[in-house]
Amino acid sequence: NPPGLYAGRKVLSRAFRNRFLEVHFEDVPQAELETILCQRCQIAPSYGKRIVSVFHELQKRRQSSRIFESKQGFATLRDLFRWAGRDAVGYQELAENGYMLLAERARRDDDKAAVKEVIESIMNVKIDESTMYSLQRPDIDVASFLGCPIPAATDVIWTSAMQRLFTLVSRALRFNEPVLLVGETGAGKTSVCQVFSTATSQHLHGLNCHQNTETADLIGGLRPLRNRTLREAEILKESLKVLQETGTSQLPQSFSDLDSILTNALKSGSLSAKHQAQIQTLHSKLLQLHSIFEWHDGPLVEAMRHGDVFLLDEISLADDSVLERLNSVLEPGRTLVLAEKG
Repeated sequence: NPPGLYAGRKVLSRAFRNRFLEVHFEDVPQAELETILCQRCQIAPSYGKRIVSVFHELQKRRQSSRIFESKQGFATLRDLFRWAGRDAVGYQELAENGYMLLAERARRDDDKAAVKEVIESIMNVKIDESTMYSLQRPDIDVASFLGCPIPAATDVIWTSAMQRLFTLVSRALRFNEPVLLVGETGAGKTSVCQVFSTATSQHLHGLNCHQNTETADLIGGLRPLRNRTLREAEILKESLKVLQETGTSQLPQSFSDLDSILTNALKSGSLSAKHQAQIQTLHSKLLQLHSIFEWHDGPLVEAMRHGDVFLLDEISLADDSVLERLNSVLEPGRTLVLAEKG
């Protein structure tokens, strides 16, 4: 990425750049962009044409605020792919999806009005925010629209502002889009995440960032192995049970004999597939006890393993190097390489 527009980006030295063949990328032409949207997101060509028309019209309306200081201020290509990736039936829903993605990023009312004006003129529809964010819409199935049921028993008062927040967050998470909540303290940012986790019956993993937050606080790290004696007793007990089921005559009398007996059982070749997998798992646990340190997953990794909701609070206090570690998680693939685990 070019320096200046991104935090921490610097100009590479000429000696380093001379070792590469530099390739500069220009903006994608409008016709090619329509083709990419239609084929990648499987939408109608008419939808793709109008989405790209909104994109180019917003590029022309550069605003003076810092958020919209560049031609990519209103919308980027990532926004277009998110817009096209949302299932829309008709231009009305297509326009509402675009409004949620583009206009709701704006902090100033005139910027939001400009986005709304462009979408309405190109889509030839009218957008009514009060109806769009209402949880009692008679024309649609709200639970299917949001991707989650509306929680019945909560302490939340469903004001129009809270309904708007819940709708925006639920729609984004339904399509696996990460959400950045920006607002003053007490505006309901954390509350709406708690309401969503309650509605979907998912556990909410939270982490409050501070100036000394490290990558290990997010993804986990190596810690000293604890309760070694207790773990040895548990592995010995499980091993005795499995070996008795296999009918082997050689049973361990102490924990020191367990390693050789499990190894011989694996080499015997007379085990069933079930017992083979069980003894292999016990042998792996036994080898882990020989190490001094063991890996403990952080809240982010735990949430990814179990498919839960992860809330990173006060994210603006964390260092850029920590946040850069999240880039692969925020991609559609949702992957994370734990190089620290070894």
